[in-house]
Amino acid sequence: MISNYKYKPLFYFSMTFLGTYILWFTGAYFSFQDNDRGLYYMVFMLPGLMAPFILSLGMILKSENADLKRDFVNRLINPKLIQPRMLPIFFLVMPLSVLASIALSLPFGGSVSQFQFAEGFSFS
Repeated sequence: MISNYKYKPLFYFSMTFLGTYILWFTGAYFSFQDNDRGLYYMVFMLPGLMAPFILSLGMILKSENADLKRDFVNRLINPKLIQPRMLPIFFLVMPLSVLASIALSLPFGGSVSQFQFAEGFSFS
């Protein structure tokens, strides 16, 4: 952690939640449109998903702290910082959370067919 940098967690988290949900609710609105505008919902959903990173990147680049910028770039491009014992966690957290959420939905009336692989791409 860089000790001479003034962190702004209230600004960061409030802007992250605000930006994310404005973009996602706009995308949700467009996804339910019957006309051609319904096709453009991903224009809002993807930036909403990337809002925390975009805001972090903007705050770092706007900062006048050279150490903070150097630390950011170092963390992005230096593979030696990756601890090998963390790699299984990186690759297993998402699939296991999906399986756990499907298993949790079963007692509430969810279908066992959720465990089958989909035939095609679906974002819904």
